[in-house]
Amino acid sequence: SIQAVYFSAYKKLGKRWQAKLGLRGENTQTSGNSITLNRIDKHSYFQLFPSAYLMYSPNQRHSYSLSYGRRIWRPGFNALNPFKFYTSPYSYISGNPNLKPVYVANIEFNYTYNDFLQTTIWYAHDKDNSSQITLFKKDYERAVIRLNYFNDYSAGVSQRIEYAKINWRQMVMGCELFYSHSESKLYPITPKSTGGFGGSLITYNNFFLNAAKTCSAGLYFSYSLPNNSSDMR
Repeated sequence: SIQAVYFSAYKKLGKRWQAKLGLRGENTQTSGNSITLNRIDKHSYFQLFPSAYLMYSPNQRHSYSLSYGRRIWRPGFNALNPFKFYTSPYSYISGNPNLKPVYVANIEFNYTYNDFLQTTIWYAHDKDNSSQITLFKKDYERAVIRLNYFNDYSAGVSQRIEYAKINWRQMVMGCELFYSHSESKLYPITPKSTGGFGGSLITYNNFFLNAAKTCSAGLYFSYSLPNNSSDMR
């Protein structure tokens, strides 16, 4: 159950500047009932999520913007389920009813040219991110469980090109290069830190098969470069 309240404000600052501010408050209650274990887990938490946006447009062809936002990624109930799924007499996989949500703060700088070319430089920080780890318990028992045990720091640049001036075709191409670094809170149970570069390529082509553009066919391709990541998302 989630209750939320928010406000936003928008203001033009002369002919070339625009600004937006926002604040959202969310109050969350969760209740998980494990009938097999005869166990009920309840949690509640309140968080604020501010946002800010500033855009400068010197003319119709060019625009620059800077934005900040804070978001939340809540774990699914499969990740919260405390039931033990045994894979062998001494090994099981279990959810964690005390798993906390992940909070993400990000800053983006964006440049757009003539609604055709878009360049974005971004930085993001994930707090209390989670992943599955293996814990060895008494009597040789091994448990695979998800814990909030690391923070993520990442930065990258992306390029997007959109071309729709041909009546029968719409094309979007994009690429991204980023660096991600994670710091563990469970060292030496887990590696103290991991990180590295990653990237992706994407292209999308939409072909209209009639003049009214009510029938179309598409061709889509994407490729992700190898990278190190423990991100739950």
